[in-house]
Amino acid sequence: DECLDIEPKLADDYLTALRTRRFGLSWLYLDVLDECGHGRGDRSKSYGALVQMVDAMVGKVVATLREAGMLDQTTLLVMSDHGRETRGFAHGGFTTEELSVQWLLSGPGVRKGATITGPVSIMDGAPTLLHALGVTPPLQMRGRVVREAYEAAREGPPGGPAGDQNPRP
Repeated sequence: DECLDIEPKLADDYLTALRTRRFGLSWLYLDVLDECGHGRGDRSKSYGALVQMVDAMVGKVVATLREAGMLDQTTLLVMSDHGRETRGFAHGGFTTEELSVQWLLSGPGVRKGATITGPVSIMDGAPTLLHALGVTPPLQMRGRVVREAYEAAREGPPGGPAGDQNPRP
């Protein structure tokens, strides 16, 4: 449970950096749900408290981006690092439960309030973020651009590519 001590400090340091600098690209990885989730299981009451803790941290990131005037021009992807098998403790396999992730995307060109009904894999995060940056994901990259997240699925984000040359199945 040392992640309970480390994560809030990490998030606060990140917030301080957002307030004092302008980044072209940044990344914040919060490990508390993964590390503490293995021991508690994702269906326990204590896991629910961890979700609330991470939700509050993400809320602070959004508030800080808003205060800094960067929210409207920032692509923000919030996702878990993996799913879990049906009992809620283990992962590492290739079942739908283990490959599916919680996935929230906001930013320029992203459909507001939309729900993606098809599966989204952890492998889809990197190609989608590259797409948001205007970079066509290489053919060798696993995953796909989650086009249904964008207002104009064929066009992508403002300033982005008109469409990937290598669509994913």
